[in-house]
Amino acid sequence: CRALYAAEVTLVDRWVGKLLDTVDDLGLADDTMVIVWSDHGCMLGEHGLMGKGSNPLYTELNRCVFMVRYPGGKKGLRSQAFAQAADITPTILDAAGVEIPADCHGKSLLPVLTGKQAQVRDLMVSSWPITTNPNAPTLSVITDEDWSLHYTGPGGKHELFSVDEDPAQKRNLYRKNKDVAASLLARYVEFLREADCPEEKLELRSKL
Repeated sequence: CRALYAAEVTLVDRWVGKLLDTVDDLGLADDTMVIVWSDHGCMLGEHGLMGKGSNPLYTELNRCVFMVRYPGGKKGLRSQAFAQAADITPTILDAAGVEIPADCHGKSLLPVLTGKQAQVRDLMVSSWPITTNPNAPTLSVITDEDWSLHYTGPGGKHELFSVDEDPAQKRNLYRKNKDVAASLLARYVEFLREADCPEEKLELRSKL
């Protein structure tokens, strides 16, 4: 499975290279932004899991490929900045000199791409669809620079991992750090409110 997945990655790498070569050959490199973004990763035996399915959103699934070639960007930059799918649209608009609508939930990553800022977010969120159905998956992952909380709804079996000390997310520290989990959850609820999430949908996400 790992060999087959590596072959698929090689295939994608080859054709992204073809795309970039074509942009160069057409003389478009100086005014064209190219973004490569994956929707999710894939378990290849980590945590005893395979594939994606309904697996917990461990870092192998949650940390997606995100590469940008931008004429005004800092070449060779490898950034640890938080980024989410909603940030793609405002980044493109910002790069094109177009005003970002006030109701846009994403943030422009242009300050990161140009090396002017290390972060534009202090929190990153991944989640199953926000629903009022108590029987539907409520798993959400809330990550800041120090901690990553895997929240499974009120009374759920939550997991909390140290970002620096446990990047593979193997040691659940939730029981010893419930105060940290509670703080992350409160920030998550505020994040959802800022995104205009209806209050009735927050009931399944506002308590440990």
